[in-house]
Amino acid sequence: MFLFFAENRANYNKGQVFPFIIAIIVVVIMAMITANLGKLAIFKTDVSNAADAGALGSVSVLSNFLLQLGLESDAWCANGIVLIARMAQIFIQGRDDIHVPGISREQLLGSDSSGSEPDTGDGGTGDSDDDSSNGDLHKYPNDLIAAIKLYIPYVIGFQFSLQKAKMNSKMTWASAKQKALSDAFGNVGVDEGLDPRKKFKYRLGMSYDTYLNTYLSREVNQTGFSRFMSHPITGFSKAIGPITPGRSSPFLVLSGYGWSQREDESFTNSYDKKSLYLLEDNYVEVIVSGSRDYPITKLTWTQFGMIPYISAIVVYWGAYSKYVRNGQCPTWVGKIICLAYAATVAGFYTEAISTLPIGYTFTGRNMKQYTDRKPIILRVTRYKKGNNMGMWNFQYGRVAANSSGHTFVVNRSTIEPALLNRMQGPFGNPSDWFDTSSHLFETELTGLVN
Repeated sequence: MFLFFAENRANYNKGQVFPFIIAIIVVVIMAMITANLGKLAIFKTDVSNAADAGALGSVSVLSNFLLQLGLESDAWCANGIVLIARMAQIFIQGRDDIHVPGISREQLLGSDSSGSEPDTGDGGTGDSDDDSSNGDLHKYPNDLIAAIKLYIPYVIGFQFSLQKAKMNSKMTWASAKQKALSDAFGNVGVDEGLDPRKKFKYRLGMSYDTYLNTYLSREVNQTGFSRFMSHPITGFSKAIGPITPGRSSPFLVLSGYGWSQREDESFTNSYDKKSLYLLEDNYVEVIVSGSRDYPITKLTWTQFGMIPYISAIVVYWGAYSKYVRNGQCPTWVGKIICLAYAATVAGFYTEAISTLPIGYTFTGRNMKQYTDRKPIILRVTRYKKGNNMGMWNFQYGRVAANSSGHTFVVNRSTIEPALLNRMQGPFGNPSDWFDTSSHLFETELTGLVN
């Protein structure tokens, strides 16, 4: 084009090249504007991606914890059902031959320290005719004492487990917020460079191990942002503090990092200077908010209608029949005593079943209230100083993005035992009794508007 104008310049009047110059200027300006808008779009995308990454990463921590709670509930439910069966066998048949881990036969029957048992000839089931034996479960009050020996350790063990779950709940929410901060900072695109004055200088004869030990392993050779991320307690997670069981995290957590570049191309940062990040030429700010814990409580048979009372009726007649068969009710006074004691046994059994912990649940047994409606919310803000390139001053400014994530119930998700999933009926669907997938909670972004 330039050659065409040069060869034909005699055919043009003065001033006709001015529009061509104007066109070139317009094209250059449009190119600069396009470049600026493109960089600004990437800048905004990085901030938005950082917020989404932080939200999804944090709720995955919560989902894993809920899965662990569900698996523990399954274990406690299985142990509880075995305990109920053992107590029923003691009261009705006067024996406890359900071979499962637990209290030993010697502890249960109250035998001497040598652990020796008389050979009753009945396979060691306890069907002995020796009325003087303290371990004869056909007689009262031996059967009730044996049942109490089973019940109390179980309840105490569950209470310790429940307190541990509550403490881990607080630690999990703190870990989720820390994960949100880590993923948000890691994906926001911090472009801080290494200090040119600290570049590695190779020395003759230096081995690779020496290189690792004298250069890469030294924090002074890392960027300030790398040090900021490498030390959670004093760096990016300082607002949360140490994460330990039972220690609650703040509802709202704020963390920020700022850096500036000097004229000699070296960098300064807010972490090393212990200064306010807002005073630097560039900074990233992440705000995370969310709950402190889950309202975990015990699940008992009380929530399952008439099951304890029907079981108590069976135990009542079974216990009374056992006492009659073993000659403890020879007179009408003895029968009255047997009836009264059978009622005592049935009452204990009813109360034991009703209050027996068989797993975990949430307050009100409402899974959605404490999963779907308990999101983790993030706000990521990035500020970048304009870049003056002489002819054009690239402007970035402050960009913010919001995001929110949560776990949610899908396909009857629950932390309650799969065997007792109330969404499947009193005892659930037999094909799903041991289906641990019912403890899987999905995660998603809730799509907050910036």
